[in-house]
Formats: sequence, structure tokens, C-alpha cells
Amino acid sequence: MSRTMVIGWRPVTIAGLAVGLLLTPAGAAQAIPPPARATGTSAFDARPVKAATATCPEETVSYAGGAVVNYGPAGGSGVALTGIDADSTDDSITVTAAAAPGRPGNWSVTAIAICESSIEPWRIIRSGSGTATATCPEQTRLYGLGFQIAGTPTAAHVREISLDPELTRVRVTAGGPAAGTAKVTATALCRPPSDMRRLRAVTDAAGWPKLVSGQDTDPDLHVYATGATVTGPAAATLDAIVPGPDGGRTWARGTLVGVSARLAGRFRGADDGQDGSLTMEAALSGTFH
Repeated sequence: MSRTMVIGWRPVTIAGLAVGLLLTPAGAAQAIPPPARATGTSAFDARPVKAATATCPEETVSYAGGAVVNYGPAGGSGVALTGIDADSTDDSITVTAAAAPGRPGNWSVTAIAICESSIEPWRIIRSGSGTATATCPEQTRLYGLGFQIAGTPTAAHVREISLDPELTRVRVTAGGPAAGTAKVTATALCRPPSDMRRLRAVTDAAGWPKLVSGQDTDPDLHVYATGATVTGPAAATLDAIVPGPDGGRTWARGTLVGVSARLAGRFRGADDGQDGSLTMEAALSGTFH
């Protein structure tokens, strides 16, 4: 059994917009800056479950989010992202991550929010067992996303947060021994589109952790919704999904939950001897108001 929730939008005041329009000379293009970016980081310690919140500046709302697990100078692996909450408030993104029971070593998690001084996006929330898909209403496109995987990461963890080519929906899928019964939630943040396209990058390099990145050089497009998908060993999951700042690199990282960095490189997939792949996808859009 699944459920769907649709939450409407409301206007947000854009201070000084009318003045800016009056001062623009006829026929001249008005330069509009890229979206604002906010971050927040949890404590760096050995606690097995952590959360962090990134809060947008005043008079902006959260349009997209990301998260990254930080292992510190000594490096590390094995911590899974368990959620990017794009529905808790209008102006923030809260992320969660968890380590396998008994994992040694300190770590932290950082939340990333992409913020716009525009209307609040529609929020479409869908939950299911093992997988869930949230689809934007007609005449809108996907600008942000969220997900949640319930339970202990060694039992169920995120394997897929994928964007369709038309940027109309996000699909979230769990992996692990209890994947089929795990509660999975997918959230789509939607609004009428401007110029949009999907950025996609893939790696199947040997060993874990895996890192994939992509960069679009069009100065008129900015990164919003960002997802990733891993294949390979049953323990494969995601520990970083990072929407790049304007002109910067968008990247994702895959890890093996509950497996030390020293052992991760020895793992291979059970089916064909290959150790899997990592795909990153991002929605790029022209600035809008």
C-alpha cells in the first residue's frame, strides 16, 4: 500500500523586484544571479546516527538539496545517507546519515540547500515498500527532490535516486537484505519550467568507494535537483550527493555500508564479476522568478 500527498504553493515576497524592473533599460538583459546556497554540518564524532540542517537566507525558499558524509583527514567509508528531507520547512533542508552498528571512527554529515527568492514549489510525496516514485503535476517539472529510507542501513539502504530524462519525476529504491519491506519515501519539488536539461555522468571504475562528477559550462543554467544510483554488491549505497555551485562541479559518491575502506576495494558484484557502477544525474535550469 502506498500513499501520495500533494502540497500546493504560495507566493514569497521578492524584495525590490519592482524597482529592479523599472530601472532596466528597454531592450537590455537584466543579469540575475544564480540561486543562493546554504550549508550546515553535524558534530564530528563516532555517534552512529547524525542529522544536519541547512537554512536558506531570508526571503528565499529551499528548491533543492544535497548531502555529503565527511570522514576527516584519515579518510574512511561505510556510512550511508538515509534521508534528504525537503518537506520539513519552506526554508531549510535536513539530511540524515547512519553508520553500521559498531563502526569505529569519527564522521559528520553536511546538508546543502539551493535557495530561490521565488514561489514555493509544489511538494509531491509518495511512500511505498522497497521503492517509491513521486511525479510532478502536468505543466511542471522537477526542480528539487528528497528521500527517506527507514531502518538500519545494513538491513535497507538507498540504491537509487533517479531523475527521468524529461525531468518530471524522481524514483527512490532501497537495497539490502530487507529492501523489499523497507519503507521508502520519495519527494518531488516541482514548478512551471524554464529552460531545462539533465546532466548525467557514469563511472564503472574498479573498487570502492566510487566517485563520479559532471560540470555544465553554460553560464545561463544552474544546478537544482541532484540524484545518484549505484549498482554492484548488495552493500553498495550512497554517501554523497552534491549539487555544484554556479560554474562548479556536481558530484556523487558510492560506498559499501558496513565495510571498511581497507576492504571495500576487494569487493566485486555477485553476478558477473564486475563491481558495479555509479551514476549521477542533475536537473539544470535557467534562472527564474
